[in-house]
Amino acid sequence: MELSDISKTIHDDAPLANKRRLLVGLSMVLIGIFITEAKIVEANTLFFKITFANMNGILGLLLISVGFILFRYYSYASMYQQSIEKIWTDKLLQLDFFHEVGEHTDEEAGYLVELAPEFSAYNDEEFRNDEYSSFTSSINLNFFFNAQIQYDLFTKDGHMNQESVYIFSFKRFKKSVMALMLIFQQWWESQVRHRESMDIYAPYFIAFIAIYITVYPILAKLLT
Repeated sequence: MELSDISKTIHDDAPLANKRRLLVGLSMVLIGIFITEAKIVEANTLFFKITFANMNGILGLLLISVGFILFRYYSYASMYQQSIEKIWTDKLLQLDFFHEVGEHTDEEAGYLVELAPEFSAYNDEEFRNDEYSSFTSSINLNFFFNAQIQYDLFTKDGHMNQESVYIFSFKRFKKSVMALMLIFQQWWESQVRHRESMDIYAPYFIAFIAIYITVYPILAKLLT
């Protein structure tokens, strides 16, 4: 799926849009209360007035609501997150640093080749001529520093080999740091340059800020 297709699908997804509006709306109320130090004293209804005696109770109720909507939002947004992540990680692995093919020799090189397990099909002429087998590599981010490359080999007889290798390695310290920097750079560009990422991830960012500024003062009082 291309980014343009993901963007159209996101905007056409009414349940996702509803959860996003709820999450952002409730989060902004919490942030607004914290920044302005507002206190809800009473609310006018059609038939009577309601007076609020426990401000912390209101904040707690809003916090629980944000947490609940956050989980609901994740259940709808996760499939888009996976699609967006696959697009930019596939693009990342196409960089010459990770994988390149010699112009005249067809010899494969790069960090993917260096980390690859023994069963990998890199520089295997017999595998290149085998149209019934397939070899793939992908990235499992795991919070960047624990990122792994997953290698999958499917042979024509139905056999499968799979192995994950950590990107960071003290044996290849400089290259592994460079690899992690490229991962972070590509991730950052994906977040700030593509509206699809902003549409999906911005509500998380706002919600986590709201939760933090609400919970931190409470924890600080409890620990002092």
